[in-house]
Amino acid sequence: MISQDKDLSKTIIKTVSVKCPVCGTGRFRKVATGYDFEYDTSACIYQFVRCLKCKVLYLNPRPDISSLEKIYPMEYAPYAFETGRNLTLRIRSLLERRRILDFRRLFKSGSDIIDAGCGGVEFLKSFRQFGRPDWRLWGNDISPQVCTHLRRQGFLSIQGRFEDIDMPDGSFDGIILKQVLEHLKSPMAVLQKSSQLLRKGGFLIIETPNSDSWDAKIFKKHYWGGYHFPRHWTIFDCQTLREAAGKAGFVFVRRKYMLSPSFWVQSIHHLLKDNNAPFWMYKPFTHKNPLVMSLAVLLDCIQMSLVGKTSNLQIIFKKP
Repeated sequence: MISQDKDLSKTIIKTVSVKCPVCGTGRFRKVATGYDFEYDTSACIYQFVRCLKCKVLYLNPRPDISSLEKIYPMEYAPYAFETGRNLTLRIRSLLERRRILDFRRLFKSGSDIIDAGCGGVEFLKSFRQFGRPDWRLWGNDISPQVCTHLRRQGFLSIQGRFEDIDMPDGSFDGIILKQVLEHLKSPMAVLQKSSQLLRKGGFLIIETPNSDSWDAKIFKKHYWGGYHFPRHWTIFDCQTLREAAGKAGFVFVRRKYMLSPSFWVQSIHHLLKDNNAPFWMYKPFTHKNPLVMSLAVLLDCIQMSLVGKTSNLQIIFKKP
């Protein structure tokens, strides 16, 4: 069920119909419908479709670029990751730091590494603390405030859309796209720009939602948290992401799946909210609630042990 009695006094977001952002074809089948269950930024009902050629999922129609400020409100949760003090966000930071130890084996001393679409400094701080001391660390974001903050914290910064960066070819040894690719207008342009900016032998590390998981299948028609209506525009699985990166000239190195408890919590929240459960019933289903997040971690651990995957995919590619 998707409620049809949405408050029409809310903003109606301007949307545009699009072709597949990966292969450019216009043939698709509808997979899911939903609205902005998390922030109620508009009264629009959105839909995810699956491309009949390359099999990627994409939002169609999707918000026009002019609507970005409306669909990313000030209370948007990732904006608070740097200043958050609740237990869940602190655990998130600890898990992120563990990733850096893996990256030490990829990047040699003196490497230039950029966190594209970083949104803040927390991840780069983990690089500084746990990485090699002579790595040159860059942050990229469209926000001038974020870039100013990066520079104040001692990082190199580049403002603007990543695919529009004006730097010489082969400027970086590593590019990180952490929970970014699914938000962007043209993921193929980003992959191609990554190939252009990487030096030979450089690594592209992508972390993105995985549509081939238990929670994605259970809540497939409306409520899966990974849809993140209307902020996620393209959703991959391991196979479709490998094929897209291959078109941009990358070779596959390895993949792994990481815990994604938030998607379980959000999915249940959306299900209860849309089916007119009382507020007190769906209110606890938030990433800020350590109890429900702990239960969701348990679900993800069970999923990982039985099928070897979750809805959070990390793939490392190399520029040959």
